Amino acid sequence: MIRILLVFMLSFTLITAKSQESTDATNNPDTFMKGDMLLSMDIQAVKMAKPVSDAITWEGVPFRAGCEYLFYNKSKLFLSTGLNAKYLRHQPGDGNNYGVFGIAVPINIHFILVPRLDTYVGYKIGYYFDGYKPEMESTIDGYEGMYSDGYLGIRYFLSPNFAFYAELSADAMRLYGGISYKF
Repeated sequence: MIRILLVFMLSFTLITAKSQESTDATNNPDTFMKGDMLLSMDIQAVKMAKPVSDAITWEGVPFRAGCEYLFYNKSKLFLSTGLNAKYLRHQPGDGNNYGVFGIAVPINIHFILVPRLDTYVGYKIGYYFDGYKPEMESTIDGYEGMYSDGYLGIRYFLSPNFAFYAELSADAMRLYGGISYKF
């Protein structure tokens, strides 16, 4: 699965970069404009903290996707909001695998200080839906419920519409890597 995603990302990067070489927007130092929409997807690259609780014995690699709308810009400062979805699997002490689906609303502050390079800080609040339902109420119930997360990120635009990014999340100190497409 990771190999297929890597081949797809590399192919898409080469095609997008070649097709956008001669456009005027390539020379534009401002990567964003008010009203732009970004579609993004990423996968966890590194997790630097322990599980949510001792009852969780195994956790799969989270996959995230989302959209982001840039609604305010002032010189090199941009604000955006959108909708993010996250999916992962986990295994509590009972030995079974359960899926977790989360949906969140982020707010981001972008700083464009260097052409094609977007640095941002953000916060999101959301809700996890967990397939794990304990038989006893006193049992820890995995991920179900509200969650929030703060993060820092950096995005590099290879072309006016296509970018790679890395994001460090305060949620268990996860490092994500992904791609974005602007339209």
